[in-house]
Amino acid sequence: MSTAFSHARGRQSFVGVVTRLGPKGSKSIKVRVTRRKYMPAILKEINFHRDFYTHDEMMACQEGDVVRIEQCRPISKTKHFAVAEIKSAQGQEWLAYQKAAPGLVEEDNKKRTMQFNQDKEQGEEVSALSVLEQLRQVAEYEWKGPRDQAHEDQVKQIKQHYGIDSWPPNKPIANLSLEVLRNEFSKTHSLVQATHMLQNEPAKAEEMLQELGFSGKGFSQKRNILAKALRR
Repeated sequence: MSTAFSHARGRQSFVGVVTRLGPKGSKSIKVRVTRRKYMPAILKEINFHRDFYTHDEMMACQEGDVVRIEQCRPISKTKHFAVAEIKSAQGQEWLAYQKAAPGLVEEDNKKRTMQFNQDKEQGEEVSALSVLEQLRQVAEYEWKGPRDQAHEDQVKQIKQHYGIDSWPPNKPIANLSLEVLRNEFSKTHSLVQATHMLQNEPAKAEEMLQELGFSGKGFSQKRNILAKALRR
């Protein structure tokens, strides 16, 4: 980027980094120029810094920009250089990022919050399903009796864990309302009844299925249709 100043040949020119902006509207910046110089006394190169107060006519520079400055007519007591070119607008890119950052952070926080809520809901759903699965075991035990001693011990542990004194339960279990528990008990009870009917009373089951207009052959389908009918 060129300024309104013209620069004659032979005038000093340096490349440096904008380290400070002047007061708002002052068109003044501070540019630090770094040069390496070999020091024979210590046999190594050392960095030397020099700061130049520079005139920025277009007020386009930002801290961090790499600029080329050239000597010009004295503008003030301390300003004898002007910005001739912005070689790398790193400071402007950083400024643009700072302006956009709050919006990006807010959007990211919203996404994280949504994901957290989804994970929480899924976790609660899985937890509720695991509780219901254990209650199904209790319902099956109460309806059909224990399969063996291990099954009986397992059901006793479940009852003790959830404080189940009677079946169907007469109080909420693990944050599940009585309505949910009763519905679940009704589903389990009807499935057990349907299974019992298909296995021990096939003629009665087929007659009931014909009345319902079902002509399928699958055992699971028959059981589900009968269970729905028994829940009515």
